[in-house]
Amino acid sequence: MSEPMVDHNCDIAVVGGGMVGSLLALSLAAQQQVLLEAGCQPWRIAVLERYVANAQTQLVSAPLVGRSTALSEWTCQYLAQLGLWHALQPHCAPIKTIHVSERGSCGLTRLQAEENQLEAFGYVVENQPLLAALHAAMSAAPIDWRAPVQVERMVAGGEQQRLIFGDEEINASLVVSAEGGNSALLAGLGICSERSDYQQQAIIANLALAHPHNGVAYERFDGAGPMALLPLTSQRGMHRAALVWTHPEGEQQRWLEASEAEFCRAIERLFGDRIGAVTAVGERQAFALALQRSSEQVRRGLVVLGNAAHALHPVAGQGFNLSVRDVAALAQELLSARLAGESPSELAALQRYQLRQQSDQQQTIMFSDLLPKLFVSRLPGAAAVRRTGLAAMDLLPPLRQRFAQFGMGSDRGTVQ
Repeated sequence: MSEPMVDHNCDIAVVGGGMVGSLLALSLAAQQQVLLEAGCQPWRIAVLERYVANAQTQLVSAPLVGRSTALSEWTCQYLAQLGLWHALQPHCAPIKTIHVSERGSCGLTRLQAEENQLEAFGYVVENQPLLAALHAAMSAAPIDWRAPVQVERMVAGGEQQRLIFGDEEINASLVVSAEGGNSALLAGLGICSERSDYQQQAIIANLALAHPHNGVAYERFDGAGPMALLPLTSQRGMHRAALVWTHPEGEQQRWLEASEAEFCRAIERLFGDRIGAVTAVGERQAFALALQRSSEQVRRGLVVLGNAAHALHPVAGQGFNLSVRDVAALAQELLSARLAGESPSELAALQRYQLRQQSDQQQTIMFSDLLPKLFVSRLPGAAAVRRTGLAAMDLLPPLRQRFAQFGMGSDRGTVQ
């Protein structure tokens, strides 16, 4: 058996070319001019992706196929800073109103973007055009993109970490794992995920509506579990929305197997006359819900990002936006370290990143964890707390604005 061939070295190797990994690579590539002007060597960046994916990522033409992501105002600003927003905006539907309610209760609140002097709280984009925009930008950036590459293991070595894949290997000062959950690479390093199961399944699907959604995003809480209905851009004259509908474990199968007509009527009943008629539903998928956190996010020569670091309940739409803020903070700390003559592998710089993001991660995880639990709780007094909270938000603009600011990410400061 031949020995693995050493291909070349790089400063930062990102394992995983999905949305989070691609965004980090682009964030680092955007720093090259700053580094050159400071007399520093520009970053040598490699992205190792297990699937075949590139700037020619094909967009699904079927209007009711595909998953979506809610982008907070902060995230949109960051994408604009990286020069990505112009290509992405045509695929994004604005969230102008957030309607929060509980089924069987008079408590509800409406959050209006115009109350916060905004055109929109954020936007909803389908994952495929988002990923295509990221990959197109990477193809024009000084990034060594490799796919398909299945990284088998990492050998830590202080200043240099060795990544082995097939008959090749690459040395990097810093390895960033952005592979998502259940990473074999991290498991091989003894880094595991701490999992708290919600005992729920989320059904996701795209819906066709008889009437325009007018930029309204719905957060609806039912006894079975929370649900969200998010606006999508229209396609072929079709008004579309993305559904996330949670069920107790074991009850999701009924709705996966229900006829299209039965499924559409059930959604109409759950949302009342707010959304009008549901005329069609696309492919339905279900996945188990759990709060997952990595046992470690940094060690010398290694950072864990994205769902590998923390996977949240989807109802509050905070998971990807938190990861974007992590990406921005990590890129800034790595730039500061480079300008100070430090290696990106140094634990001190990586710990500064972790400390910088600690409060944001804790607050966002707590909010995303408690919100769905509160609205399915059967404990005495829980219903009264829910009704009071919704009524208070509807009556008190400052409280309503604070809730909106959390969702927008605007309480995390401005994009640097």
